[in-house]
Formats: sequence, C-alpha cells, structure tokens
Amino acid sequence: MENNTFSIADLAYFSSSKAMVHGNGGVDTLKLAGANQVLDLTALAGKVSSVEIIDLTGTGNNTLKLSLADVMENGAKDQFMADGRVQMMVKGNAGDKVTLSDVLPNGTDPGDWVKKANVAVGGVVYEVYQHSGFDAELLVQQGVTVTLQNAGASTFHIEPELEAYVLDHATMTWTDSDDTLIARLGFADRLEGGAGNDTFLKVGTGDTVHGGAGDDTIRINSGDFARLDGGLGIDTLVMDGKAMHIDLSALGAKVQGFEKFDLGAGGNTLALSAQDLLAGGARDMVVADGKVQMLVNGANGDVNLLGGNDSWAQGGNTTVGDVTYSVYTNLAGTAELLVEDKVHVTIL
Repeated sequence: MENNTFSIADLAYFSSSKAMVHGNGGVDTLKLAGANQVLDLTALAGKVSSVEIIDLTGTGNNTLKLSLADVMENGAKDQFMADGRVQMMVKGNAGDKVTLSDVLPNGTDPGDWVKKANVAVGGVVYEVYQHSGFDAELLVQQGVTVTLQNAGASTFHIEPELEAYVLDHATMTWTDSDDTLIARLGFADRLEGGAGNDTFLKVGTGDTVHGGAGDDTIRINSGDFARLDGGLGIDTLVMDGKAMHIDLSALGAKVQGFEKFDLGAGGNTLALSAQDLLAGGARDMVVADGKVQMLVNGANGDVNLLGGNDSWAQGGNTTVGDVTYSVYTNLAGTAELLVEDKVHVTIL
C-alpha cells in the first residue's frame, strides 16, 4: 500500500508497447517532469491505471486530456474528501491545462461534468468537477485552465483569473451554480443558465440567451442579438454598447423576462408601453404598493414611454438604496416604472 510517484520527462516513453504505469495500492502520482507535453489518458487505452494524482507542474506548461472512464479507472472512492464519489486529482499551475470529456468508450453520454464549490485539501485549493450521471469527481488545482467537453451540451473552458465560462463553439450550456458565461465575438452563440444567479457577458450579434432560474444579469454589446429571455427570478438587462435602442413593444418575444434595465453610460435608449411593463414586471418588486413594477438605472440615456399622456402620469420621486428614482404610473394605476434621476424620460 505504498504511495508511489512515477516521474516522466518525455511522453514518448509510452510509444513502447510494453510501457505502462500501474499504481496498484496507495495514493499514486504520475508527474510530468518536462514542459509543453500533452498527456492523453484516453489515447493511452489502459496503459495508465490506479494513478489517483496527475501532476502537470513540470518545468513549463503541460496539458492533460482525460474522460469520465479515465477518472473511474484511476480514481478511488473518497480518496480526497468523503462524499461517496470516485475521485482523481490534478496538480498544476498557471499555464497548465486540463480537457475533461464526459463520453464513455462506447460513445454513450450518461451525463455532464458540472463545476461545484472549491475545496481545500492539504492547504491547497482545488476546483471540483462532478459528473451528473456517475459518482465521479475530478479535483483540479486552482490556476489550471479547465475545458469541459459535455457531449450534447456545451464545450467551454474556465478562465481561472475570471472564474468565467467561455464558449468554444456555438451551442448551449447548462449550469446549476452562480456562473459567468462569456459569448464570443462574431458567433451566434446559444447560452443557457441554470438555477443560479448567472451573469452573461459580451452578448451581441446573433446570440441567444436564456437566463433560467435565479436573478440573472445579461450584458449586451449590440442590439442585433437573436433573442434574450431572463427566465425566472428578478433579471437585469444591461446595455454596455453606445447609442443602442431597445424597444420592448417592437421586439416582442425577442426580449422578455426582464424586470430591471441598466442603460449604462453610452447614451442608450429604452422604449416601452404600459402593456410591456405589465407583461414583464414584478408585483411589489421595489415598493410594496400592489403595483407591477420595473426599474431602470443608468448614468445617462433616455426612456421613451409609449402611449402618451393617455397612458402615463408622472408622480413624485422615491429613494431605493440611496438612489433617487422618478416614478411613472399607468392610467389604470396598476403599473409603475421607477427611473433613476440621471436618465431622461419622454412620454410619447
């Protein structure tokens, strides 16, 4: 039951038909001693087994590729923390990379890898990736860039500096924690959040976003997106571009599920009717007065209230969280729009 360390300076070692690394008992480590090496456990097809720890640190940037089957083959139950799962560990630092696939050797896709809360083992912080279909778990030292390849869902990598998911191709992604997802410039990406309070960045040309459950924030760089849906919860649409114009009445189902809007500082415009507010707002969201409410913030910009004086009436001001808002109510007294006092309002 010894804890063995197998140090490999050159992965060409595995080109020999007799080359194998079998850890057997104990907690065993395969350590890459060199730089710029790519260790593909899946391609090695059984040449590495019962090795619970892969150390990529070496003398430079190294890469590990492995699958669900590799974790099940090499890992051990409750090896690093007691949660009933088969676990492997990857050590490394900035510049090292891990690509983790969810497909089994027979091509079946029994579930997805999902990032969970970080843990500390022996004073070192590890990011935890759990599989939704098997009791498998991979612990990766914080600082290593991880790419998850979930067949049928998304392929995205996690930038350690940002703790953000960046899509590698136009597809959808499902998550169940508070995540940040970044759309790619010039691609028609499809982003979907899960149950957490997710943030979506750099959304623009051709992109589709569905926030899912939770209080989500979707930040757009341009108005030529395909569709934006905040989903459940209290969701915010932020305009990060300049001279943008979002007309809720004209866009219809292309923009829905947002209770809050932030016009930013780019001279942007939001247009809406009382019907838009009633359809998309939340009752007593800010002030407990029985009305359906929306909230608009901004360093500048314009709000155009459609329907004219027959639909809208300006009331007094109110303060929410040290911010002063002008209050506009529909004629029936059922809808209420709170607009930060830095934003100009026109009743059209």
